[in-house]
Amino acid sequence: MMKRRDFLVRSAKSAAGLALMPRLAIAGSPAESPALAMDVQSQFQRELEKKPWLLGWATASREEFDSPPIAVSGKIPEEIAGTLYRNGPGGHEVGGRRYEHWFDGDGLVSAYHFTNGEIQHRARFVETSKRKSERKAGRPLVPGFGTAWKDLPESDGPGAGNAANTSVLVRGDDLLALWEGGEAYALDPKTLDTRGVHRWSDEGAGLPFSAHPRYDSNGVLWNFGTAPYADMLLIYQISPTGVLSALTPIREESLSFIHDFVVTDRHLIFMMSPLRYDRESQSSHFLGRHRWRESEPTRWLVIDKADISKRRWFETDPSFVFHFGNAWEEGGRIRIDASQYPDASIMYNQMAKVMRGQWSPVKPEAKTITLDLKEGSAKEESQGLNREFPVIDPRRSGQRHNFVLSVAMTDRSKGVHPLSNAVARQDVETGKTQVFEFPETVTPEEHLFVPKRNSTRATKGWAVGTALDFGRAETQINVFDAEHIDDGPVATARFPYSLPLGFHGKWAADDPLV
Repeated sequence: MMKRRDFLVRSAKSAAGLALMPRLAIAGSPAESPALAMDVQSQFQRELEKKPWLLGWATASREEFDSPPIAVSGKIPEEIAGTLYRNGPGGHEVGGRRYEHWFDGDGLVSAYHFTNGEIQHRARFVETSKRKSERKAGRPLVPGFGTAWKDLPESDGPGAGNAANTSVLVRGDDLLALWEGGEAYALDPKTLDTRGVHRWSDEGAGLPFSAHPRYDSNGVLWNFGTAPYADMLLIYQISPTGVLSALTPIREESLSFIHDFVVTDRHLIFMMSPLRYDRESQSSHFLGRHRWRESEPTRWLVIDKADISKRRWFETDPSFVFHFGNAWEEGGRIRIDASQYPDASIMYNQMAKVMRGQWSPVKPEAKTITLDLKEGSAKEESQGLNREFPVIDPRRSGQRHNFVLSVAMTDRSKGVHPLSNAVARQDVETGKTQVFEFPETVTPEEHLFVPKRNSTRATKGWAVGTALDFGRAETQINVFDAEHIDDGPVATARFPYSLPLGFHGKWAADDPLV
């Protein structure tokens, strides 16, 4: 049964449309003319000639990709049977104009299928309403997360810019392509053909469903959506059978930008950084309507899953986090794994400048945040590693985990490129860190843990992930023994093309009975 406060969600939906639609037509200072937007493209092309590592931000070279690898070093374990799905911005241009922020490109979903020691790759663009209408018109029609041009027509609301480009979720017979501010798009998990918008319920139609849903230990899927223009944080609770059990709005004025959250067996935890929504902003895109309030603390909202009306707040020094590894509770304390930045300049500088071929180096730091539920205090502890995209064994979500996998930044990459250059494994019990540094022309993407079936050791399995070799102009996929990352990959498969750098993925094991 839907909660009786669902009428508030419908009200939030209406308020979202009323509050945002007129503002999308306003030409704020970040907006550029078509001529200047074309110049962004020429700037990027000039820089790409000098900096081969910028290949990761070039538009995909074709509409569809299908290929086995052209070469494999080592041996792909035959025990690995399933598909690594990945998502990320693949189309960085529309109508000859280049987007001005990394988050704006049309979603390109990849499927790397492992069977009998072989891999087959397939990739397709998500045919969103935005993509289809803009391709038909031959020009941009809606502003993006961090891009807006002065000559755009008035938009139909916050979901109109849905690029479905951030992550994926396997639910039943659908593969869902996820975005920050709109509904999920359903794809065929085998062909990657777009089926259309996925709707959890009629009450949730048009509401944002975030790109970082999380499972708890009993199989319930939790997620959130933010509607800052309506002062609403929306909480989704979805049963193990895929039924929306509850959709609960929480009113929060001047809502923070939230990309990720964590769950424990008892709580939902949201980090509210001082990157806050500003209703008075005249910016023409979503990112520009946020302001970093450096004098304010970071606030942590802890919500009781059994009764969402029960909420507590904690404070730490101002900081910004894109991604959390996990959270768990013990001894009356919540412990959270995070990759922390000192502020949100990464979104305004690094991820915008790279679209012009520039880069502002910044390194996130591995941190453990402890929220003491008894004392009401909070503290942070550094784990001595610069890392991003932290992941754990998904079977341990919301519980104490054994290790964290991540991509890492070591000093060795400085002379060739400023990007991630390593994969790391940190042991939670011992604190031991294993690091494998890739060759100097290779930058890794998120690597996931694939458990070995029927193993008596919970840590036994593989780390599987992609990387861009900009020296060869090829995308590769690597398989590590997850207990011995520093030994290097047990297998590397190379494909006959390069894909734009993406964001997140999920592993889906084949049915062992098939």
